[in-house]
Amino acid sequence: MIVGDLWPVLTGFDDRATPLSVLREQARLLGTKSSGKLMAELVTFPVGSDLRHAFEIVAPSLGGYRFQLFSITHPPELYPMTAEIGGKTVLIRTEAEFETQLREVLSSDRTRKILANLLSQVDALAA
Repeated sequence: MIVGDLWPVLTGFDDRATPLSVLREQARLLGTKSSGKLMAELVTFPVGSDLRHAFEIVAPSLGGYRFQLFSITHPPELYPMTAEIGGKTVLIRTEAEFETQLREVLSSDRTRKILANLLSQVDALAA
């Protein structure tokens, strides 16, 4: 017995933003806000059957210095995911929780201090 195509149609899927697309947009915005002095890059790699996205701040004029601000790890279904932020592991169950957690980490005092210190060093090097 020969069975035909059993796969679903691969069009018409939900077009919601994926965690990766949201992180890429935030990375782009950092480059714009810092006039290119600081960049953010995503390093994506498999961890077992999951994907991990490391969000790294990069200072090109400081010899390409990189600092991993946080990472997220998620299954193919996207949620639940875990975030590693400043030595803490946070469970994120929904897209709304992801947005809330991302807003908190990007606007935190820790992140502000890191960005301010890196920008000061970049400016000192240029002087």
